[in-house]
Amino acid sequence: MLEIREFRPEDRQGCLDLLRRGHDRDFSAERFDWLHFQNPMAPSDIAICVDDREVVAFYAAIKKKVIIDGVAHLGARDIDPVVSPDYRGRGIFSNLLQHALTNFTKIDFFFNFANSQSTPGFLKNGWKLVGNLRDYVCQLGYERIPSRKFCLYLLTGSRIGSRDAEIVRSIGFDELEEFTDRSPVPPSGRIWVERSLPYLKWRYRDSPLHEYDCWARFSDGRIAGLCITEFVASRNALYIMDLVDYHRGDFRLSPFLPFLAQRYRNAWTCIWQTTPVLARRHFLTNPLHRKAGGNFLFRPSASRPVRAPSFDLNQWFICPGDSESF
Repeated sequence: MLEIREFRPEDRQGCLDLLRRGHDRDFSAERFDWLHFQNPMAPSDIAICVDDREVVAFYAAIKKKVIIDGVAHLGARDIDPVVSPDYRGRGIFSNLLQHALTNFTKIDFFFNFANSQSTPGFLKNGWKLVGNLRDYVCQLGYERIPSRKFCLYLLTGSRIGSRDAEIVRSIGFDELEEFTDRSPVPPSGRIWVERSLPYLKWRYRDSPLHEYDCWARFSDGRIAGLCITEFVASRNALYIMDLVDYHRGDFRLSPFLPFLAQRYRNAWTCIWQTTPVLARRHFLTNPLHRKAGGNFLFRPSASRPVRAPSFDLNQWFICPGDSESF
């Protein structure tokens, strides 16, 4: 008999078996624990469906501190929803979401980066498509003339220029506390997951999925801003995972780009359009692909609705690091 209920510690292995069977065969126990029991606001809220003792469906919401107009809210990032292949088509996914909306009462709103398979189920249960997360790209160098990389470089990377007077260097995540005594500055007019030091260390230092580089911009011996990157050597691609400011809401990438260009020669560099315009200087997107990019969905809680312009993508500050699958 099918039963939908909240997660219990003894369900851990059953959830892992399901995630490996229906989502990602390489899903590790380290990844599960990192996501749901090690983040600064852990534990996650998790709903499961069991058939007798077998876990046949899973849905989790990672809790995050989200700032809207200077006010802190409890947001939840929906992640890794999966229904066992043998149980699909029975409405179990919708029942899981309805259970979450009814029982996860401390959460102010839900958001996610849904793929094509899960998007219809979320939309059916009240989530709205805020927009598509479009890539803005910059080519840091080129290998030959003529080439596509060369053309893109002329339009983007060639305008970077040389290093300016600001000091930029690589820094370890464990060094951050030593060089900053200020809280990160929220981007003006944007909805934003707070980048506290515990959050940054959890998200990037402790991630079992990928390795990340942290670059710091210094002013008067203190950190003024951070740029966190992931380099994928097989694609020669550099992803701007996150931007953090500690000074005056200055989210410029331009101080970092000469250093990145020197370190990652000829790399294709990517950032999302949901970052401030200053960050996207030297970057371009394809105007013919206005709907290209992943889906970003949002839903206010049934019990704690948030009155904010949350369905306007331009009101959000989102980097690839906000999605724990990158």
